[in-house]
Formats: sequence, structure tokens, C-alpha cells
Amino acid sequence: MPKILFSLCLLISLCLNSFAQEKQKNIIPLDREVIDSVQYGMKLFSQKIGKPVDKLKFYVIMLEGTRSYDVLLNEYSQEKGFKHKALIDSTNNFLKINEQVYLPSIFDYDLWDRGLKKGYMISVKSSDGKEVISTKFHYQKK
Repeated sequence: MPKILFSLCLLISLCLNSFAQEKQKNIIPLDREVIDSVQYGMKLFSQKIGKPVDKLKFYVIMLEGTRSYDVLLNEYSQEKGFKHKALIDSTNNFLKINEQVYLPSIFDYDLWDRGLKKGYMISVKSSDGKEVISTKFHYQKK
């Protein structure tokens, strides 16, 4: 009887522990200037779509190069049947904009299909120990 009771307590403990664990966020470290550019891109999307920023669903795709990286900001609340929704929902990588806003982040190697039609691209290139930021906004209505 004590073995059964011990086994039952152990099983209950393991079950409760697995339910209690929260998905831990992996915060992607970027410079403040890059975060500011992302915030500006969020405002551009808001203006183009005609909805407030807090009503839009944003995510970023990180594209990594040898001495540079690109951050592609995108929004998916307007798309029906968005093909990357499961990937975004399952990620634990986030870009921290401020204490209340964390954008889900996926990496270029997470994607098999790169047929993106819109986005706000922030390119960061390192040269002589300095980072140079350039931006481009591409939005195509359906």
C-alpha cells in the first residue's frame, strides 16, 4: 500500500508541475535605435491599414547575415488563413518593444516559404564598429 500511495503522489506531483510551468520568453537583444525603428514601422502599418496600433497583430522575422541582420516587421490581423500563424503561436522568441509589448519573432530559417508581399524592413549593417540602420516600407493591398 505505501508503494501505491507513493507512486500516486509522485504522479500527481509530476502532473501539477507540468501544468504550472509557463512558457519562458527568450528576449532577442537589439539596440534601442533598432527598437525605435520597429516602433516607427508599427505606426506606418497603423496609418496604412487605418487601425490603431494596439488593434493590430505584429510579428518580426529575423534575417541573419555575416556582418548584418535584417528585421522584417509584419502584421497579420488583416489576413485570412495566415500561413505562419502556427509558427508564431509556437515561438518562445520575442522582441521586447516596451514593458507591455512583446512581438513574436521567427527566424528566416524557420520559414520554408518566403512569399512575403508586405513588410517594414530594418537593415542593420556593422562597419568599423558602428551599426548603420536603413529602412524600407513595402505594403501591397490585395
